[in-house]
Amino acid sequence: MLELVVTPYERRTLTTRAAGVSRIIAGKRSCEITRELWLSPQTISTLKKALREKTYRSYRERGKTERKAKVYHSDKKGGARDFRRKVRTKYGPVYLP
Repeated sequence: MLELVVTPYERRTLTTRAAGVSRIIAGKRSCEITRELWLSPQTISTLKKALREKTYRSYRERGKTERKAKVYHSDKKGGARDFRRKVRTKYGPVYLP
């Protein structure tokens, strides 16, 4: 029945995540799980959160409420910003007018 509903890639993903959950419950460290199952640290962190909260929420779903907005620049000095174009050279940064 499972073969009719999901693709081979989805089956492999489900089985590796199930194996990751079993290893987390067994008390293995994240780096060991990463080496054994080739799961990313983000996936392992998501599985730990799912075990803690008793439900799974996708990265996209969590992003609506938990993730912070990206900061593309910061005015820590509070003064005027430098709008000149910076070019990196082997001698260091050079500012163009």
